[in-house]
Amino acid sequence: MMLEVRGVSVSYGSREALKDVSFEVRENEVLGVIGPNGAGKTTLLKCIDGIIKPKKGKILVDGEENREIAKRISYVPQISESVPSVLVFDAVLMGRKPYMSWRPSYNDIERTWEVIDMLGIDAMRRLAELSGGERQKVIIARALAQEPEILLLDEPTSNLDIKHQVEIMDLLKKQERKTIIAMHDLNMAVRYCDRLLMLNKGRVYSCGGKEILSEESIREVYGINAKIKKDEDGIWIIPGIP
Repeated sequence: MMLEVRGVSVSYGSREALKDVSFEVRENEVLGVIGPNGAGKTTLLKCIDGIIKPKKGKILVDGEENREIAKRISYVPQISESVPSVLVFDAVLMGRKPYMSWRPSYNDIERTWEVIDMLGIDAMRRLAELSGGERQKVIIARALAQEPEILLLDEPTSNLDIKHQVEIMDLLKKQERKTIIAMHDLNMAVRYCDRLLMLNKGRVYSCGGKEILSEESIREVYGINAKIKKDEDGIWIIPGIP
């Protein structure tokens, strides 16, 4: 099974946010979407999720446009400052909403507990009492409780300390599903993503493996000088070096 984005363009008034974007995501692949602020990363995720309708182009799952988006795709937006005062269990259970009628079934309750146990979070605490990193785990748990085939995440590690960044990225890497992550941290992207999609001004600058990150591409897309260091553990991007 494959997710295909074909020639997608999105406009906000006269401004084009995405311009003829095309790529595909394969089974069990983690695709990192990188690029500077305003490159179109969030717009792309919302377009795939169906929140935004493209001006042109198609988004296909299994070669078809018609699909139950609510069940097959789960979207985790950027961390919100507004936090409802609900129990962690109830927040995670909301991920089962596409499957529920007027009350949760035994399967909904069981899946919620499975995800809570997997992430090691306290089901009886209130969301408002949690740190940013703990709250982000709950939001991801809600998405996983939905059992989506495609997981979309918008900067899931922004504003988190390095410990929680690593925990969350390790968790996402272990998920056996198609995962698309909009990211700012290039070193995290290189470490955890199977492939990278680099956007610049709403267009696909390049798409491929780690090799698309070069001193030249970083300078052209981000407008900064950087050094690329390679060792037995991989490659490392060191910004700000002339």
